[in-house]
Amino acid sequence: MTVTWTSGYSIKEAMPFVEWGHEGGSQVHLSPAGTLTFSRNSMCGSPARTVGWRDPGYIHTSFLKELWPDSLYTYRLGHRLPDGTHIWSKPYSFRASPYPGQDSLQRVVIFGDLGKAEIDGSDEYGNYEQASLYTTNQIIKELDSIDMVIHIGDISYADGYLSQWDQFTAQIEPIASSVPYMIGIGNHERDWPDTGSFYGHNDSGGECGVPTQTLFYLPAENRAKSWYKTDYGMFRFCVANSEEDWRAGSEQYRFIEECVSSVDRSKQPWLVFLAHRVLGYSSGSWYEVMMGTYGEPMGRDGLEELWQKYKVDLAVFGHIHSYERTCPIYQASVCSSQTFPVYPYLQIIIKASRVERDFVSFCVRACRAGACRTDRTATSAASTRRRTSSSSSAAPASLPSGTAYPTGASPGTTTSDSGS
Repeated sequence: MTVTWTSGYSIKEAMPFVEWGHEGGSQVHLSPAGTLTFSRNSMCGSPARTVGWRDPGYIHTSFLKELWPDSLYTYRLGHRLPDGTHIWSKPYSFRASPYPGQDSLQRVVIFGDLGKAEIDGSDEYGNYEQASLYTTNQIIKELDSIDMVIHIGDISYADGYLSQWDQFTAQIEPIASSVPYMIGIGNHERDWPDTGSFYGHNDSGGECGVPTQTLFYLPAENRAKSWYKTDYGMFRFCVANSEEDWRAGSEQYRFIEECVSSVDRSKQPWLVFLAHRVLGYSSGSWYEVMMGTYGEPMGRDGLEELWQKYKVDLAVFGHIHSYERTCPIYQASVCSSQTFPVYPYLQIIIKASRVERDFVSFCVRACRAGACRTDRTATSAASTRRRTSSSSSAAPASLPSGTAYPTGASPGTTTSDSGS
């Protein structure tokens, strides 16, 4: 598990660390934190480099290692000043991730295109995301029954006005300080002409991914690419960056194939692909008018071939600002394993959704304005094979290997988790 927070202290002014331990336990651990920041010159254009610039302060990240699976921990943030005194945050808590393959109910909230809003209704830049408060308030209300959150792109809609990131991270802090908060990259984080983004639009307001890729530390081999894989209990999540080339033969395509092909389906029977831009949808006309197609045509055939070959269960996208779920499909055809000689995948386009899964089945619930309704249940072939071959859960032989990575920052704190 990692903890990330923002302060006004550089590494020369105070030493950042996290004090943590089992809830109710007597042993206390201290984990040092690394520190990052970025400058105005790191921005790619206006308004981020001009009227929208605001000093981000210092972003600290600490790695909490050798956690016992599914155990409750408490922690607090600390800064040691040169005179030996300390500055402390309030205490927080989180539950460590399940061990790989743990046969239990695991609940993940997935959404995209959230944004932020002022609780008092103040009028400000980008003041069209008041509904984001409904989403965060509902998650906070149900936090005790949520294990993980994944936000797949178009995160704060700061669009070059950097103070908006402070407001956004303050809004999600009650969530991200308690459960893993993972993100994906969207057009409003990355896109800017002549900076390497695939589309070259100006949607990021000159940020060109720098604030996102600094505030949210992802388990990616290359922070600038921002595609990664992460395991959580029974899940393997392959998170792609739709703002970079993912066509067959590209670097990202090779990563996606490695991610979906390397999963141990006896431990992670649920294989999920996530990205911001959607491959196909039917609830709006933007793509039809602008591009002559319903959905993102770039790389569609190659990606679906990978999903079919490696039996991906679910593909989840954002970008469209609505909820839509397809029948099982493959290459634009509705099909089923009984009537079609392929392994189809289920595609979900989301504004907000909740996925609840045990080892054999999953349930997708579409959520809005404080209410959810069951939309889809399904059974994984991999999980069915596991269930029929084993009637009981195996105890963990050892702690999960690997390092956990952070994916968030706020004026308080965020946590994130990765088993990859």
